Amino acid sequence: MTKIIDQLMESQVWIMVEVRMKISSFTKQFNSSVSNFYRTLSNSPRMFMNITYRSFFKKNFCEGFYRSSILQNDVSVIFFLKSTENIPLDRLTRELTLRIKKLVLVPVVISHPNCMSETDKQLLTSREGLKNYQKILSTYQKGRI
Repeated sequence: MTKIIDQLMESQVWIMVEVRMKISSFTKQFNSSVSNFYRTLSNSPRMFMNITYRSFFKKNFCEGFYRSSILQNDVSVIFFLKSTENIPLDRLTRELTLRIKKLVLVPVVISHPNCMSETDKQLLTSREGLKNYQKILSTYQKGRI
């Protein structure tokens, strides 16, 4: 296994988030763009619990990456996010789930990265596979993937 997958599997500060939405609603709401979905989630001036989405993301996550895929009639977006450890992980995951559902009412699954699919394990263990992920937050500067 590579360094990045080892860090994900062994760490208590990384979480995996999977969001699935119907292609039709994804197309309408986010203009068929996964990066628009990510920007809305992480950089929006929208307020929830008196905190903007932008402030929430900036305060609680320091590294991450995501990929998307189409599964039958759904768009699946899988995020790997590293918590800054400012708040307990269970509280953080609850609030993140609520924030996602406030944007788009869809199923959200948050788990530890050791629950990742075989597809993600395969992608994260090869240099070519890593190209399927979009780096976010400070992952750009640190050159993690």
